[in-house]
Amino acid sequence: MKNGKYCILIADDEKEIRDILRLLLTGEGYAVLTAEDGREAITEAAAEVDLYILDVNMPEVSGFPAAAEIRKHFDAPIVFLTAYSTESDKVMGFSVGADDYIVKPFSNMELLMRVKAILRRSSGAKVPVVTEKIPFADSRSVSRQGEMIPLTYTEFQILELLVTHKKKIYSLENIYQSIWGEDAVGDSAIMVHIKNIRKKLGDDSRNPKYISRRRGDGGIMLTNENGRKTKRLSREILGLLLITAVIALFFWGFLYLTANSISETYFTERNLQPSEGQWLTLRAWIRSVSLLSTVILFLVLFLFLLGQKLAYLREIIQGVDALRTHRLEDTIPLREANELTELAEHINFLSETERRLRQQEMALQAERERMIRDLSHDIRTPLTAILSYSDYMSRKDGYTDAELREYFSLVRKKAAQMKDMTDRLLEGSKRNVEPVENGRLLMEQLAGEWEEILEDSFSCEISMENCTDFRAEWDMQEILRIFDNLSSNVEKYADSGHPVLLQMDRGVDTLRILQKNTVRQTAQKIESNQIGLESIRRITAGYGGAVTVSLDEKQFQIEITLPVAKKCKG
Repeated sequence: MKNGKYCILIADDEKEIRDILRLLLTGEGYAVLTAEDGREAITEAAAEVDLYILDVNMPEVSGFPAAAEIRKHFDAPIVFLTAYSTESDKVMGFSVGADDYIVKPFSNMELLMRVKAILRRSSGAKVPVVTEKIPFADSRSVSRQGEMIPLTYTEFQILELLVTHKKKIYSLENIYQSIWGEDAVGDSAIMVHIKNIRKKLGDDSRNPKYISRRRGDGGIMLTNENGRKTKRLSREILGLLLITAVIALFFWGFLYLTANSISETYFTERNLQPSEGQWLTLRAWIRSVSLLSTVILFLVLFLFLLGQKLAYLREIIQGVDALRTHRLEDTIPLREANELTELAEHINFLSETERRLRQQEMALQAERERMIRDLSHDIRTPLTAILSYSDYMSRKDGYTDAELREYFSLVRKKAAQMKDMTDRLLEGSKRNVEPVENGRLLMEQLAGEWEEILEDSFSCEISMENCTDFRAEWDMQEILRIFDNLSSNVEKYADSGHPVLLQMDRGVDTLRILQKNTVRQTAQKIESNQIGLESIRRITAGYGGAVTVSLDEKQFQIEITLPVAKKCKG
């Protein structure tokens, strides 16, 4: 850490990428260091760095050898941010010690979420896990025969997952979902981590002592402490049969000999001398009774032991019923390592998968509802303008040609906005980014439209003294929606007795838009659902910007920061 903040080192030969990453990360409260190539990244590497974000294709030293060199001295997480997207590139990245791999172009929000997740996992306190074969230390290391073996945090996560769930068999997709919380990037990438762990533990893949891979489906599991793999249920039942047979044999012998002894004692005490035929008949009868008793004992004992073994089936059946009736929080406890346990694991996995799918479905449903709510909110502003001007035009006579053209132009413009919004809804909200070469002129136009909407009811103040010219790449409809939401917020909640301020300032690589207004006393709160503000936040975040809102009893202030570039001369 640096000054109490997580420190992130960015290495990329593209200045624009470094700048946007620095803007995004500093906006989230991180301390950021930058490097222009792999060699500089190696030089800047230090113990205070908590995360490395490296490009692959860099001059001097590329990302892969730079990561390998950094990994020799430091164990902080490494993320590759690159345009190389093939499976082999990802495998190479993970093999040199990377913990995540993000392909350009990337989503700003996804990048920030991954960074937060990586830092949270890498800095989280580890619960000591001890096994006779693999004792864990408090850091990301294990000891083997007293020797500490350093692991990357991802390797540690995988090994900890296997150790803490000794009886569970993980597919490669399960491992990736458990560690990264998303769909797998490919079997090869996971196997690279498994290979690295085996190598560090001195484990032989052909005769594994620690981590084994099951034939058939390729499931990964921690090898049992005694080195044996999953027992076969048929062998267990055969074992029960043999044990029962041995017990029954001893019982038959004991019963037969005891009965013979009692018979001989009985005849001796009474001085009886049965004939040879009588003895043969008696002994045949004793054998028959003993055999019948033994068979009964054998059946009862074997069925009892088998019932105990197969009682687990009832729990599995209950688990299947829970899955069928969508009681997904119920899980089947894992017993002995046999086919029934594997069946229980698969059922638990299906339950977990369905639970995760249901959560995703609910999230998607919530996102659809939010999108519809936001779209409805955004449509209301141009629709209000259309209705207001239409009503005004219907009630007044004697328009000049200039007035008619002005009003029809406004109505046409607002109708076009509504059409664009509905088209976006049908097309999946696809963004239409276009270059803005004269940013100050655009801001002047938007500020003028903002003032035009509010000037009938509010005293407006616009300050653009510090807004020098700039370049940007924006979807103009989204920028218009920001200003529409700003004006709409003023109309609903501002006190018309006080001026409304709109101020724009350009920093080194940012544009700052500030709106201040006095809150109307009758306005209890700013939008019950804050739909307009949420729309502004979402649009701004899509460009890597930030929104800050402050509200007290009298004053409302919203500050929007968007990344921009300097105006090119000539």
